[in-house]
Amino acid sequence: MTETETVNPQQQLIARLLYFRDSFSEKIPKRIIHSIDKKNNYKVRTVWFVGLAADLEKAMRSGVINKSEVRAKVNEFFDWYKNEFGLRGNVRNTREDIERGNKIINEVLEDLSNE
Repeated sequence: MTETETVNPQQQLIARLLYFRDSFSEKIPKRIIHSIDKKNNYKVRTVWFVGLAADLEKAMRSGVINKSEVRAKVNEFFDWYKNEFGLRGNVRNTREDIERGNKIINEVLEDLSNE
């Protein structure tokens, strides 16, 4: 990309959501996986959820996610993320957590692809 080209925020969000959905394994390893591990691209890692939440928040604040029904779904995800997920402490993430993350990704992607 050259300096005169601008990044389309919607396309950027789509690319990031596809990255989160398609570039990370849904397997749940027996041991905790850390950033310094050679193979660390697992959705079960807390950092996957942190990155997803950060990108969704940025998209909400910038207006890329602007339909009220989609914003409500993202806000439900945030409520879960801040309360249930964020307050559980030193408990391992679950298959249900991954499914929740995948669900919000697919809902936002579906909405953005219909525009």
